[in-house]
Amino acid sequence: MLKYSKEQILQLYKTLPDELKEAINAEQTTDIIEETSNKYNLSDAQTTALVNSISEVLMGLLPPDEFQAKLESVGMESNDAKNMRLSINRFVFYPVRQALDALYKTQISVPGAVDQTSPEQKSREREAPKKQDTYRETFD
Repeated sequence: MLKYSKEQILQLYKTLPDELKEAINAEQTTDIIEETSNKYNLSDAQTTALVNSISEVLMGLLPPDEFQAKLESVGMESNDAKNMRLSINRFVFYPVRQALDALYKTQISVPGAVDQTSPEQKSREREAPKKQDTYRETFD
């Protein structure tokens, strides 16, 4: 993740849907992080990386499909990172999946991208030609 100032993070946090804000601050999220940290004997640095990665996903700074790679990049074993991803997806990300989908759909689009489809082509795509079916077969 790029480094953001506390002010930038706070500004971003303020723009998040309430559902995501609640997930970030939820006691359940904290409990899941603590259980995960204990289960996999994570170091303090790895636990901090786990917390930061979860927050980054919930804030729109880390796409969910890059979550596991981020965990592996801080020294977690691939299999452990995979199992952590599955657990975090199930208990943290899945309950707010609609808000995450909406957040990442808007962020995946390329700013300033121009639609190259001509107006004529768009009109043809919208309206299916109305032709009468001249070939009809009877069924007995």
